Amino acid sequence: MSTSGDSPTASAQCERPNLDIHTTSQGEVKIVKMMGRLGMGQALDRFSATMIELLSQGHNKIVLDIEEVPTVDSSGIGMLVRHLTTASKAAAPFDC
Repeated sequence: MSTSGDSPTASAQCERPNLDIHTTSQGEVKIVKMMGRLGMGQALDRFSATMIELLSQGHNKIVLDIEEVPTVDSSGIGMLVRHLTTASKAAAPFDC
């Protein structure tokens, strides 16, 4: 019986470093669905690589589906802002 009150399963889920990323298209829009924690380490590297690939291919209409991302640390927020800025600069100006 555990004295800490935490089950091994609960601890393993909290420490889960994996971030699953699935990219789909809907017209001209790329949808990036993420599942798992977005934070420093492999998860952030994987997210960044996905975004760099999409942006380098000229995709600047991107929707991030983070419904299944329970936490984003400060590094993850910084990376989100970085890629938002890059995508915004690459977009064609609005024609009014």
